[in-house]
Amino acid sequence: MDQRSEPRFSVDEPVRVTVLKGEHAVISGRVANLSGRGMRLLIDAEVPVGALIRVDVDGSMLLGEVCYCCHEAEKWALGLQMEHALTVSDDLARLMRQLIQESAPEVRQASTVKRTPYAKDS
Repeated sequence: MDQRSEPRFSVDEPVRVTVLKGEHAVISGRVANLSGRGMRLLIDAEVPVGALIRVDVDGSMLLGEVCYCCHEAEKWALGLQMEHALTVSDDLARLMRQLIQESAPEVRQASTVKRTPYAKDS
């Protein structure tokens, strides 16, 4: 029986993961699923548990901490606890708001999705 506090949604989107320590390694991969506070990624390299990472996906930047990373088939499965989401895509912002609304009540009150304005060229 699944005892997760939030529903998970299957996703298949390409991502670019940047490890925010040391040499700032950039790793390609895909989002496997996501919830209001986390996501599962399938990536091309191992990342240490506890590492802070940046995930670029579909016009958005997500920041979070690695909860687990284990070898799975030919990829590495990585669990990410999201800390911040900066979105510039209307569709992704709408999806994030929907996920937050469907999540636990305490998450709805504590979570926000921030939009970043586009810089205008002078």
